[in-house]
Amino acid sequence: MSNDTTRQPLTLLALFMTVAIGAIGFGMAIPLLPSYARAFQIDAWQVGLIFAVFSIGQAIGEAVWGRLSDKLGRKPVLLMTLGLGVVGYIGMAYAPTYALCLIARLMCGVAAGSTGVVQALIIDMTPREKLTGRLAIISACASIGFVVGPAVGGLLASPEDGLAGFRLCFLLSAAFSLASFLIIAMAVPFVRKAVADKQSAVDAPFRLSRAALCLILVGVGVMAAFAGVESVFGLWTERLFAWSPRELGLAFALAGCAGAGVQMLVTARAVRRFGDRKVLVFGLSMTALALLGQAAPLSGGMMTGLIALASLGLALSMPTAASLLSKEAAPGQAGRLMGANMAAAAASRILGPIIAGAMYAFVAPQVPFLMGAAMVGISVLLALGIDRIRTADEAPAPT
Repeated sequence: MSNDTTRQPLTLLALFMTVAIGAIGFGMAIPLLPSYARAFQIDAWQVGLIFAVFSIGQAIGEAVWGRLSDKLGRKPVLLMTLGLGVVGYIGMAYAPTYALCLIARLMCGVAAGSTGVVQALIIDMTPREKLTGRLAIISACASIGFVVGPAVGGLLASPEDGLAGFRLCFLLSAAFSLASFLIIAMAVPFVRKAVADKQSAVDAPFRLSRAALCLILVGVGVMAAFAGVESVFGLWTERLFAWSPRELGLAFALAGCAGAGVQMLVTARAVRRFGDRKVLVFGLSMTALALLGQAAPLSGGMMTGLIALASLGLALSMPTAASLLSKEAAPGQAGRLMGANMAAAAASRILGPIIAGAMYAFVAPQVPFLMGAAMVGISVLLALGIDRIRTADEAPAPT
């Protein structure tokens, strides 16, 4: 893609908005789920299913959109996903039953499965030395979405009005998606970079190095842990501190602000000073400790601080992992690699909420948090071995 200086800032802004809007739509549901459970008269494990079905759609989308964007170009794929998001959010606004809500939520998930396409487009248009910073901004936009989404969901929702009390939130998400569609249509040029460069690279078999697989598994562990915790978090804080959607929304907003600030101001600088792997390991360790503490918080204030700590850890680790992964992409296959990474993460968000909901309901409420901390701990061990794996991959074969 051309690095035209007069057009690139608007293109980047459009991409950042796309990521933020996707996070807003997902984040809005987080503080609403306990109230959703009462409105639909569903059990705790079915609350987790609302999260899981979104991730099923997201996994499908990430698996398809990335490869499709390598062939057709990034812009038309982004437009398709945003248009589908408009339809999905309108469906969420007017779904009269739990089953129809799940169908609409699935559509929203498929639409949200475009993060790999956005990352691939960023890789296409960014010099290597600026890549971590821009990927960090992408993550910051997601964090901002998690600020706006839970805050708006908590403030605008009216659980006392039943299902109609959530309608405004989802219609607002549809409007945001439509606005982003129009901006992408006007700001992002149509360039099939991979096809223009080398069609044979697109058609070549997809190659996954051992280092890339290790980084994908890091993201799987973190996303499964975090999704599981998210799915039961509202139930846990309601039980411990009688939190309502308003308190939940404000707590997630504070954590999102902290994470976005770190991603915009700290992550790229930390990578330049300490290196990718050290920042990745440090961020993952912070997240593991925060999830462990959430199993036995002493107060609502402590719980809010632990949410912020987990957000800071993710702010450091996830953009760094994405930047490391991008270096493993074969020519013409950035869309497929980043899409495969996001599809794996989305798939982990399917099982995470289901398992966490079952553990919460049938074993003990603390178990999802302990399990999440253990899973992120395993990701730390994987991250520690990345340099050794890459060195082994790059070593010449013995003769």
